[in-house]
Amino acid sequence: MDQAKVKEVLAIYRTKLAELHILKRDIDVGERICYGEWPSSEFLAQCHTALECAEFHIQMDRIREAHRLLGIIQSIFWMTGVYTLEEIAEQNNMPGPWWACKDCGSQDHEKRNMNKVAREADIYCKSCGAFVRQWNP
Repeated sequence: MDQAKVKEVLAIYRTKLAELHILKRDIDVGERICYGEWPSSEFLAQCHTALECAEFHIQMDRIREAHRLLGIIQSIFWMTGVYTLEEIAEQNNMPGPWWACKDCGSQDHEKRNMNKVAREADIYCKSCGAFVRQWNP
């Protein structure tokens, strides 16, 4: 998903939080939370902070970090029953196979920038050289 698409999906989620009348709740990073102990609204309230952080990462051209936060936000929306997995996939609406290059449609890729400690890499298209996605098994 490119930056424009991530911004579009984040805007959908910001609007949804407003529709649900969910107010922002700052995240206490030292606090342990358990799903059964908190109401769904508390989890959703923390999405505001994650949305702000994701938007900041996009402005700083750190799309990988924005993708991670988007995944957290989408997990909370799914876990709390706001959206189904099908609805989330539709919001992401990646055309064609999710692994295809968005620029040329090729499915022939190579890994670059491999980080063996974090077990992640960037996937680039062999045909046109465009960034396709992050690899994290």
